[in-house]
Amino acid sequence: MKASVKWVEDWTFIGRSQSGHSIVLGGRPNPEAKGSGAPSPMELVLLALGGCTAIDVVSIMEKKRQPIKGFEINIDSERADDYPRVFSRVELEYVLYGDLDPKAVDDAVQLS
Repeated sequence: MKASVKWVEDWTFIGRSQSGHSIVLGGRPNPEAKGSGAPSPMELVLLALGGCTAIDVVSIMEKKRQPIKGFEINIDSERADDYPRVFSRVELEYVLYGDLDPKAVDDAVQLS
């Protein structure tokens, strides 16, 4: 898999995936800097985590023939105060709607 990130201007970047999709990335190192209004790379890491596990859960639930009517993942995180500002805590809350077997939901989340 390959990807590229190109600087556009100020704190705005364009990321391109191997599949041909593009996404705007932004970052503001300080409040006085011009911002792009786009998600930061660290926000995209959380979105990617949520997207990856969501796809897993939906796939597993389909295999278990569970009728999902709605699904969202809420992600809460904290980052280290000092550099490198890695994630020091990440919590995921899975919210599934439908006439679902609780054990099937738990199994799908655990497998993901």
